[in-house]
Amino acid sequence: NYQAHVADYGWLEEVSDGKKAGTTGKNKQMEAIKISLTNNAYNGTVEYSVHVQDYGWMAWTDNGKLAGTTGKNKQIEAIKIRLTDELENEYDIYYRVHAENLGWLDWASNGKAAGSAGYSYQIEAIEIKLVRKRSSAPGATVKPYVQKKNIKTSAHVADYGWLSSVYDGSIAGTIGKCKQMEAIKISLENPAYEGDIEYRVHSADIGWQSWTGNGETAGVTGRNKQMEAIEIRFTGEMEKEYDIYYRAHIADYGWLDWTANGKSAGSEGLSKRIEAIEIKVVQKGGSAPGKTVRPFIKK
Repeated sequence: NYQAHVADYGWLEEVSDGKKAGTTGKNKQMEAIKISLTNNAYNGTVEYSVHVQDYGWMAWTDNGKLAGTTGKNKQIEAIKIRLTDELENEYDIYYRVHAENLGWLDWASNGKAAGSAGYSYQIEAIEIKLVRKRSSAPGATVKPYVQKKNIKTSAHVADYGWLSSVYDGSIAGTIGKCKQMEAIKISLENPAYEGDIEYRVHSADIGWQSWTGNGETAGVTGRNKQMEAIEIRFTGEMEKEYDIYYRAHIADYGWLDWTANGKSAGSEGLSKRIEAIEIKVVQKGGSAPGKTVRPFIKK
C-alpha cells in the first residue's frame, strides 16, 4: 500500500498494487509518500528514500513512515524503493514515476533511482508493483531516471590559468595549442546515489600524487610542472551503479583510448604533457564511449 501527499490536496487516498498515487495533468507536486506492506508472508520490510528539492537525498525510512516533507512546499524529484530480508529474496519491487515535463518514465526496481536530478522537475504520481523473482518487469525499464550531466571539470593550463568549467562529455584543456595541463579539479553534482569522485595525477618530476576528492586541486600550479597521467574513480553507491570513463590528449600522440574506474590514462616515463581530458559517465555494464585498447603508454 502507498499514499501520496500532494500540493493543495494533502494526503490522497491510499492505493495498492500498481495503481496510481498522486495526480497527473494537474501540475501538482508530490511532497511526501508513505509505503507499507500488508499480508506479508515473508520476513522483511519495504524501505524508501526520496530526493527532495533543496534537501537532496534524504535518509532511508521504512514501513509506513513518512518520506519527504509536508507544509514546506518542497517537491519530491526522485525516489528509491527496496525490500529487505526474505522479501528481497522472493520479490522484485518495481516503481515508476510521472514527472513534470517528462510524463511517465520507465520502471525502476530494487533500490535504483526513479525520477530526475538537476532539472528541478517535480514528481506528480507514482505506481508501485511487487513482482515474483524471475518474473517479467511490468513494462519498459530503459529510462526510469533522467539526470543532467553531473561531472564538472576545471583544467589549469600553462599561460591560461584556470579555464572555464566543463561538464561530462566536453573537453577540459586545449588542443592544437601545445599547452600543458598542470592541474585539474573534478566534482560530482546532483549524484543519483551516495558516493563521491576521487582522482590523482602524475606530474613531471613529482610522479603520482595522493588521491584527492570532489573539487579539490590535483596537480600543481605556478611551478611549470606538466600533468602526464591521471586516474579517476567513483566511491560508494556511485561506484556500484556507474562506470566513469576518461581519456587523455597528449603531446605527439593526440587522443589516446578510453579507460575507466581508477586505471591510468596518459603516459609515464615519456615526458609527454597532457593537453586535454574528456570524461564520460556510463551506466554500469554499458558500452564504453570508444576504443579502450591503448589508454596509457609507459616507457
